[in-house]
Formats: sequence, C-alpha cells, structure tokens
Amino acid sequence: HKDADGPPLVGVLPGEGVGPEVINAALEILCAVVTPGSLEIEICEVGCIGREAEQIFATPLPEDVIRFCDDVFTRGGAILHGPGGGRFVYNLRNQFDLFFKISPLQIGLGVPQVSRLKPETLRGLDILVTRENSGGIYQGRWEEGADPSGDRLARHYFEYSEKQVRRFLHASARLAKQRRGDLTVVWKESGLPSISKLWRACAEEAVTAHGVRLHMVDIDL
Repeated sequence: HKDADGPPLVGVLPGEGVGPEVINAALEILCAVVTPGSLEIEICEVGCIGREAEQIFATPLPEDVIRFCDDVFTRGGAILHGPGGGRFVYNLRNQFDLFFKISPLQIGLGVPQVSRLKPETLRGLDILVTRENSGGIYQGRWEEGADPSGDRLARHYFEYSEKQVRRFLHASARLAKQRRGDLTVVWKESGLPSISKLWRACAEEAVTAHGVRLHMVDIDL
C-alpha cells in the first residue's frame, strides 16, 4: 500500500511463541523481494498482543496496539502480525471491521509429492476461498450458567445481518468475475434454515449484479 506522503508502510506485531521467528523470516523475504532502488518500504513495530497482552493489560488487544493499527491503516499501510492467543484476532477483526478473509489455494513446489491426494487431482488447482469475519459464531455472544438440575450450562448466540452477508458476497462475486466467473457458496441448508435462506437470497442478488455463475454446495457434501 502506498502512502501519498511517504513510502509503503508495513506495521509489525510480532506475536507470541514462534511469532517473532516467523515474522522476521517474512521480513527477510520482503526485503529480498524489494530490491534496492525498486521500492522503499517503511517498517515499524509495536508491543505485545494475545495472551501475553492479557497478562499485562487484561486484554488481548491493548489500546496502544489499536492506535498503532489505526495509524497504519489511515496512512494506507498493511499489518503483518504473528500468532496472538485468546481473542486477539477476533477483536482485531471487530475493531477495524476486517470482514473479508482471503485464502488462495494453489500448487506450490513439492506439494503434489507430500499431499495425501493423488497428484493428478491437484493438477491446475487454483481456488480462492473467502470467508465472512464480522458476523457468525466467532463474533457471537456467550455466557455460562446452570440448568434446573444444577449442571453447568454453556450458551452461545450468533447472527448475521443482511448488510454483512450482502457486502461479503458482492466482494466475493467481484473477485469471481476477475477469475473464471464461478461463485460457490458453502452452506448448511437443513441445519441452519433461516441463515441459509438469507445467504442464498444475497448470493442470487450478487451473482446477478456481477454477471457470474452461482453454485450452492451443502457443507456435508
């Protein structure tokens, strides 16, 4: 991402455990890719996140980290972070409305040889998986209590709003249009009827708006 008043900015949150090792390796690769004279990158780092932050600040996403990320995003930069335990990643998504997760699946060097799938089934594999992050069970509400017999009872409530589903599927459909023109929505029609009905309605609207093909696939298949 290019900041109008300076070089592209990368904000770094090392994370816990092997996080610093992984992030340092990623930065080495980044610096190797960005050859001298081709592009200048500004890298800045801030303190702890996750369970380590919970022990010090009683929250996995401290205020200084929120301010740091907000500044990076405001300047058009990107955040590179290692693993953060507790609810760090969910709180981060909620704080900055990071609703859209992208996971590309392609064949890399050596993958066919070590995969449990037959190599011929992996030939030409190129799938882009997207996932909605702002609603659903991970951003739900929970509580603990007891039932009438005194046994422990755990409750969890979650929901999706039409706005959340619509913007996610429109973004997914735009990406599908740039590729092969196929959008596959994975759902649980019989197990989650009201949510599935909402997702199907929004999916049909999205594919019509962007001119792509829709496939609905039950997760049990």
